[in-house]
Amino acid sequence: MKRQKKREGPLKAERKEGVRPRKKKRGVSPPFILLRRLKASAPLRIFGFPWFQKSLIAAAGITSLGLLFPSGNLEGMGGTALFMAFFLTTLYFFFTRNLPQVNIPVKDLFFLTITLFGSSAITKGAYLLAQILSERVQEIPLSSYLYFFPVAAGAILVRIMLSSEMALFYAISAGVITALLLSSGPFLALYYMIGGIIGAHSVARCTQRTTLIKGGLWVGAANLFMVLLERLMGGQEIGLRAAADMAIGLSGGLTAGVAVVGITPIVEYIFGYTTDIKLLELANLDHPLLKEMMLKA
Repeated sequence: MKRQKKREGPLKAERKEGVRPRKKKRGVSPPFILLRRLKASAPLRIFGFPWFQKSLIAAAGITSLGLLFPSGNLEGMGGTALFMAFFLTTLYFFFTRNLPQVNIPVKDLFFLTITLFGSSAITKGAYLLAQILSERVQEIPLSSYLYFFPVAAGAILVRIMLSSEMALFYAISAGVITALLLSSGPFLALYYMIGGIIGAHSVARCTQRTTLIKGGLWVGAANLFMVLLERLMGGQEIGLRAAADMAIGLSGGLTAGVAVVGITPIVEYIFGYTTDIKLLELANLDHPLLKEMMLKA
């Protein structure tokens, strides 16, 4: 009983003096302490590892690409996603393990994923529009519109932002995925793939934005030649229809170059890349910042 009185003594004294009695400590920590513990815990610490971040980016990209493919059931969508995962993973491991100079940081992988998904989404939208146009304008078949899609723009963009190896990786990936997306044969995959490779090579030493337009012209010339070869391999007559398809392919390459000119400053700003074009523009003596520095000096 005496021990109990001693324990209750301070509480009674505080009540008499008008002081708020002290509460007993609870077993549960405050929310901010719990949040700190969760951040430091092993399950959430895994988010800091680059390989886990890359896996999340790849999974999100493959899932997004799978949603673009026409499939009436979940099995078809799952099969398409698994095929793309296997194909892209094979390319990724080949480039990173067999080419020592290839290193894909998290930011670059995110940029590649966004570019590939954006190109595929635009191509899908253009394909749906081409279906409507081919029904209304029956003189131009749906197959002719496929030569116009500027898939090579992504490879050109990757080349000036990253490297030739990454541009080759992107050109192969975009060619195969776009052909699957359009339910086309192997020729169209090679058509987009070769156009992307030639476009990336043509802007290897890009010091002016007009070089991107020239790269688009090279892509257009490659498209024109590929359409001509398709007619020759198929034993078809080189007539007005073939000439129209070659003109469509040429305009598609030029459109790819113009698109890259407009997209490049946006990508530089969002991802923080510094291209040779930007460095030369900053080093120009007519730049306002350099003029101000020269006056102050």
